[in-house]
Amino acid sequence: MIRRPPRSTPKPSSAASDVYKRQMFALSHARSAIRKEGVAILVEGYMDCIALHQAGISTAIASCGTSLTEDQTRLLGRFTKKVVVNFDPDEAGSAATSRALGILLGNGFKIRVLVLPDRLDPDAYLRKNNAEAYRHLLQKAPTYFEYLLRQAQENNALETSDGKVTAVEGLLPYLVRVSNRIEREEKTKRVAEFFSIDENAIRAELRKAVRNYLSNAGTEEDVSQLKKEEIAELRTMIFPHAC
Repeated sequence: MIRRPPRSTPKPSSAASDVYKRQMFALSHARSAIRKEGVAILVEGYMDCIALHQAGISTAIASCGTSLTEDQTRLLGRFTKKVVVNFDPDEAGSAATSRALGILLGNGFKIRVLVLPDRLDPDAYLRKNNAEAYRHLLQKAPTYFEYLLRQAQENNALETSDGKVTAVEGLLPYLVRVSNRIEREEKTKRVAEFFSIDENAIRAELRKAVRNYLSNAGTEEDVSQLKKEEIAELRTMIFPHAC
């Protein structure tokens, strides 16, 4: 049983920060269940993670007082390549979700995103409802890309051309990370349909984004994680007749 720490849990010292960036809270308790169920629930805070375990949802884990890191993601990958991200539904939580998606995608994870109703975090939701209600929402959690589409819809004035441009530009970095050609084609079509934009225009912008992505290879953390075959696949988008 994971016990609740006092509300005033101190932050880790700077000397210990490197250790925290390589560990995941409650993973030692959750790893057997994660292996059995094939998926982990990634939450933002200790209290959320503890609340889920106390409710009998034993696949919950959290980063140790830091944003999700590459080391933590690789550690999680030893037990599963599927994750449901359930961060707090506020501005900081949305930003943390976006960053976590980039890192998880760069390490080959299949991702869904759960946003709880009434802007509740997992701890508050379980105190108001019950584990069965949470599990029901968990089963309906959309894929990360559907989540991103909904976020783009909510955060931009799609009735204007500028709003559509901003929305699509926010999605391009995630499309670039899709190394599988068939999956990328399907997602590109989905973006075009969702925003009522010509598919060829989306493809043209995607090729620009790929050029920019590859030009940063070796300098950005997520780019450096790309496998050689993934880089080769992306290059075919720019030079389709090179081979």
